[in-house]
Amino acid sequence: MEVKLCGHATLSTAFALYDTGRVTTSQTLHFHTLSGVLVCRFEVQTETHKVLVLMDFPEQPTEPAGSTVVTNELASALGIQPNAIVDVKRATTDLLVRVTPEAFPTLKPDFVRLAKYDVRGVGVTAEALTDTVDIQSRFFAPRGGVNEDPVTGSAHCAFGPYWAPMLKKTTIKAQQFTPIRGGYITLDLVVAGPGRVLLKGEGIVVLRGQLSSSP
Repeated sequence: MEVKLCGHATLSTAFALYDTGRVTTSQTLHFHTLSGVLVCRFEVQTETHKVLVLMDFPEQPTEPAGSTVVTNELASALGIQPNAIVDVKRATTDLLVRVTPEAFPTLKPDFVRLAKYDVRGVGVTAEALTDTVDIQSRFFAPRGGVNEDPVTGSAHCAFGPYWAPMLKKTTIKAQQFTPIRGGYITLDLVVAGPGRVLLKGEGIVVLRGQLSSSP
């Protein structure tokens, strides 16, 4: 399955181009994708000198999921009680499921059952109970062969606009969890302009290699 928008791959590619000296932090990158042109810039943090990637992505508007999603069945597939589900929305490509902060750590996804939903993935989100981040999330995409994605930039194009009115914030700090690893994303819903979301994250090089071909 080819996805139309992949935030993780976009950030990694932009950071790899910088890390290997192919571009500088003053340059703007344009990636041509199935979701249109994605624009990436760089930001150097003053104190730490870390280089962050800023991605300008299209917003994913949400609407009520309607009767096609049965709350009891969805709750069972996520391993939580039905009353733990606060809201269910349908985004452009995914289901957005808001759960209570108390239920979020107890998620026990049944990937076989989640794969039956006719969407790219099921994003579960909750308000965070810490001062360091505003929202937390997990993203399951077994229908596309990825049981759980460690960090999903494209899903936050729905999470950000969904949460902004409730949190009364235009800049949102998000944390995505997985049992193995996760990541942090900062969302800005003003700088990129109407219908756009600016995602800010850090790239970390974990492996280097070289490909050689026979003459």
